[in-house]
Amino acid sequence: MNDSDADLRARLAALDPMPPSAVPEPLARERAEQILEAAMTESRSTRRRPLLLAAAAAAVLVAGTGAALLTGDDPAPTADPPTALELALPAPDVSASCVEFRVEYLADMPTAFAGTVTDISDAAVTFDVERWYTGGSADVVIVAKVDSTTSAVLDAVTFAAGGEYLVTASEEGVLNGCGFSGPASPELTAAFAEAFPG
Repeated sequence: MNDSDADLRARLAALDPMPPSAVPEPLARERAEQILEAAMTESRSTRRRPLLLAAAAAAVLVAGTGAALLTGDDPAPTADPPTALELALPAPDVSASCVEFRVEYLADMPTAFAGTVTDISDAAVTFDVERWYTGGSADVVIVAKVDSTTSAVLDAVTFAAGGEYLVTASEEGVLNGCGFSGPASPELTAAFAEAFPG
């Protein structure tokens, strides 16, 4: 041992509150375990807290950066344009005899929908379709007038903007009259519900 070691030991002994001649009393095993557990628990939580805070801050930073990159200058999504089905009113010079209205005949119609008239022009009547019973999936139905002299009238049914209608059409895409198309009355609504269950 050299002088510097002896000097260091002397300094440490001076700082030690217990004199070198004193013999400490041994601790009971349970008390020693309690002290050790308290020391281990305290030191663990104080070391982990800064690490947890740093990890949380890093996660927030990464999430914010990711969100900024993903939502950057992308254009807002746009809705698909509405799909349309074109039908026609019967020609005014066509004379047809009406078949008696029956639910069985209604059920055989190839095209049937419920809709609201949104526009009536010189060329067409436009419906927003609320429900397809059969034969379509378009959002809008445009019923073309045969010529400029054709009115928006079908078998004494006058289509009016804002009116709700139940409409059927033939395989050729011509609206059916004879009571198979008309205002959405309780009676016609019940007939459509019976003809097109589900």
